Amino acid sequence: MTSKLEEAKVFWSDDGTPRSALFDDVYFSPEDGVAETLHVFLAGNGLPDRFRERERFVIGELGFGTGLNFLVAWHEWLKVRSAGAQLHFVSFERFPLRRDAIETALARWPELGSLVRELLAHYPPAVPGFHRLLFDGGRVALTLVFGDAREELPELEAQVDAWFFDGFAPSKNPELWTAELCHAVARSSAPDATVATFSSARVVKDGLSGAGFSIERCPGYGRKREMLRGVKGGEGRKRTVPKSRPKVAVIGGGIAGTQVAYAFARRGCNVVLVEQHAEPAQEASGNLGGIIMGYAARRASSLSRLQSAGFLFSLRQLQELRSTGFDVPGARCGVLHLACNERVSRLVAALEEMEYPPEFLARKSAEEAGALAGVSLPCEALWYPEAGWVSPVEYCKALLAAAGCAVQYNQRVDALQHNGEKWSLSDEQGRGIDDAELVIVACAYHAKQFPMCKELPLRRLRGQVAHVRATEVTAQLRTVLCHDGYMLPAESGVHLVGATFDRAGTSTELISDQEQELLRKLKQGLPVFSGEPLEAVGGRAAFRTTTPDHLPLVGLLSGSVGLGVSLGHGSRGLVTAGLASEILAAEALGEPQPVSAGLRRALSPQRFAETSPRRDA
Repeated sequence: MTSKLEEAKVFWSDDGTPRSALFDDVYFSPEDGVAETLHVFLAGNGLPDRFRERERFVIGELGFGTGLNFLVAWHEWLKVRSAGAQLHFVSFERFPLRRDAIETALARWPELGSLVRELLAHYPPAVPGFHRLLFDGGRVALTLVFGDAREELPELEAQVDAWFFDGFAPSKNPELWTAELCHAVARSSAPDATVATFSSARVVKDGLSGAGFSIERCPGYGRKREMLRGVKGGEGRKRTVPKSRPKVAVIGGGIAGTQVAYAFARRGCNVVLVEQHAEPAQEASGNLGGIIMGYAARRASSLSRLQSAGFLFSLRQLQELRSTGFDVPGARCGVLHLACNERVSRLVAALEEMEYPPEFLARKSAEEAGALAGVSLPCEALWYPEAGWVSPVEYCKALLAAAGCAVQYNQRVDALQHNGEKWSLSDEQGRGIDDAELVIVACAYHAKQFPMCKELPLRRLRGQVAHVRATEVTAQLRTVLCHDGYMLPAESGVHLVGATFDRAGTSTELISDQEQELLRKLKQGLPVFSGEPLEAVGGRAAFRTTTPDHLPLVGLLSGSVGLGVSLGHGSRGLVTAGLASEILAAEALGEPQPVSAGLRRALSPQRFAETSPRRDA
């Protein structure tokens, strides 16, 4: 079982400087934290001058703390950035500060106020692992990694141009200054990477020198007489040159495809999305509403890490879309997952020992859960306070509108052919639809029609939902309820109730018996509704696409140049497709990955071939 992160315990000096209670050390210089950052980390790494040299610049940091170094670097980058420039900032933090502590610590610098507010609006709860936060229309990417850097840094896939070593002093926190960690830093560094730190300790100098950095002492800031800075020596890994922005064709207009189009368009790529229907989200993404919630697991796994990080990423993305004028119907009303079966009951009982903070997931008694839901509930529950529901159709439309990309509706791609430079897309009559250097297949099970995707282990799973007229009692429901099924609060007098899982189903025609089964489960799981005259006034059936291990297939295909997939998201595409698109874009364009190397391997479309027993020729 993975334990919770320990949040930072902060106290304040008489001058208002935040100090760590655990390490008895300050988070930044009492004299002037901004001036210290400018001297030690910016000037120590040749910044901001080096920002001008590269379209994409990557900073790595050990010790996020209050976020001050990130904010100052962002502030200085804004002054010199060129059109199309990107700033990636990757930072590791074992003891995350609470949002209110960060706000208090940074209040003394009003010149950073707008950036501080953006950081606080996106700052994630203390859930372990990688978190990708996007600012300035995606031009600034903060990959915030909560956990022990000794474990997480080897999982980083990036080439860092400049390192900020800003852990607490080696005498206070020796674990962050080991030779092993310095070697991990070197492995994730560009050939000409630089490093700077406030410390001048011999152990730090020796560790960095042993990892291949040429280190020198130079004047420190304030009362610090000396600091260290250096440059990575030797040949090292060949620098990954930022790849040119290709024309990208996306096949499929559901949540997977529209997320891919949005991710690449934000990076300045010329994107065209091809959809066989007259509108987006007409198949599995076409329900009236879909749940956006995290995933609880007693032990951390690829599935739990993907869905937790993906859930938080999707929340931030929806917040950004709505704040920029896109109307995406839905509600952050919270989700209650009733302990109505053995699995959920075990999770509820073990919650205090698990890795989730209460703002992400909490335990509620039947009485507490009922007060939140607005209706009487039969048992205790898991409470996801930031979760809720969204209209998948309107979400997809908003993504396409924000992307501003070309869309070709009523076009079914029947064939893909590569001529050595680009892909040609054609219909069933052989007529050309478009061409592109990079094609992302995101059309669910239909992907198997292409020879390159034929062997991917995709499965179709029929699902049916019911549209149930609200009664006076059911209309009181204020949250999403999950039991042996789910129920959304009423919208326009109708609840969405789901969902069946039918492996044998072959038709999207509504099945009356399945409709009645949904109503029966609803009354059985929620006795408060057992006496209500529940009536289905409509419904919908579609096919989810899943994989044997319930993880999507995300990445470039190894056997085909310029061909990638985002497939098999099942019933959780609203949670997983956005982060999956960031993974794809990072791989295709040579950017730092937003997830750990282990998770990316777990999502690789090659993973089943790689684990299959070898057969002799």
